[in-house]
Amino acid sequence: YRDKDLDIKSALNRVLPEGLRILDTRSLYGKHQSLASIINRADYEVNLYKAFDQSYLNQTIAEFLERDQIIVKRQRGTDEQELDIRPYLDSIRIDAQANRLLFSLHIITGKTARIQEILSEMLSLTDEEIALSQVNRSNLLIQFGDVKATPLDV
Repeated sequence: YRDKDLDIKSALNRVLPEGLRILDTRSLYGKHQSLASIINRADYEVNLYKAFDQSYLNQTIAEFLERDQIIVKRQRGTDEQELDIRPYLDSIRIDAQANRLLFSLHIITGKTARIQEILSEMLSLTDEEIALSQVNRSNLLIQFGDVKATPLDV
């Protein structure tokens, strides 16, 4: 919409559920790629339900990221498929001050690893322990080489 009197941010914020707000908007003119086709990074923060010793976590993360392949089983309808999630893992770090894990994942042609798969494979957490952990996707980014930007920055 090119109407200068239309404040789309305010209009949307009036009807969004409590706790969900539009912070910023940008007008796009002409033809653009879809966000799904250009977003290639996702960052997550995970507060684990189960406590782990920090030195154990450091060692476990390092060994996990050294693996050439990380094969998980993923259910697709009635079929179960094996998938190597290693290409999707960029980094896993510990934020000791906030007592959480920080994940950076690659998104390749719209596909990525699932946090549940990583936690299950890396820390042998049960589905219940994963469900009780707090998972927050903190960013969806577009990365070109070493430069990372939000979709609004591009």
